[in-house]
Amino acid sequence: MNNQTKIILGLTLSISLSACGGGSSLVDSAVNQAVNGAVSNAVDDAVSDAVDNSVDNAGDQNNSNTNDGTDNTDNTNTNTNTGNNTNAGMGAGSGGCVTFPRPQVGQIVKRELKGAGVTQSIETEIMAVSSTSITQKIKDDQFLLESINVENYTIANNFRDITSESTTISSFTFNTTYTPFQRVAVDQVCEGQTWTTVYTEKESGEPAVSVTQTYTIEAVNVSKTSKAGTFNTFRVGLVDTRPSMNLVGKTWIDISSGYDVFSEFSDTSAGSDGTLELIETNF
Repeated sequence: MNNQTKIILGLTLSISLSACGGGSSLVDSAVNQAVNGAVSNAVDDAVSDAVDNSVDNAGDQNNSNTNDGTDNTDNTNTNTNTGNNTNAGMGAGSGGCVTFPRPQVGQIVKRELKGAGVTQSIETEIMAVSSTSITQKIKDDQFLLESINVENYTIANNFRDITSESTTISSFTFNTTYTPFQRVAVDQVCEGQTWTTVYTEKESGEPAVSVTQTYTIEAVNVSKTSKAGTFNTFRVGLVDTRPSMNLVGKTWIDISSGYDVFSEFSDTSAGSDGTLELIETNF
């Protein structure tokens, strides 16, 4: 899988988008030493930081926010609630704000990724959650790879600010840092809300990359169908700009669970696109 697809997978899974939560490929020389060339390419696919950020709205189960007084992004909100939209996900929402839960230990989701000539299923299980980190087990059923991802963050003002993460495959661990942080939504979003974050992403053994991300809550209370069923969602738009890449995407997040139902994305600089679809859950 190419780097564009891996980055988008990370952004859509972490969006709470996973919101979505990050974008690193986590492909390093250590993997090449551990496996042959074919499997090392498979590791490229399975442990992108997309897979790492596979939970949409990481955080503890207490839904408690504290303000640390720092904010490196632009943010605009509108308030009030109610309403329902029954179209296929692209129409106007009800307006107002909606709340959505944080993940819980034991939750399992399976998603199908299509893009760059690849179709594969990725399963994510929540192993541990606290107010500052989340641990996930990720399985790729195409290449039979399993990894453990730990994401570290702070939570304040309905945002989860991701500062670092690590992914372990066998005895190899790959680290990624986000300076000052990568920002995604948690707990509550409001239709019309938008925020932009500029940060530096640094992966193990790779040069630092400057990233600009803009998220927009395009609509709340819109119906969206995937292979796992039909869900009442909020729709999030994303523009992710980094060297030689301009990624544009949309993700529909289930309001009752906080998980992404469907994502579509494209790299406008390369003319490639793909989708990520929820196909199975245990809740």
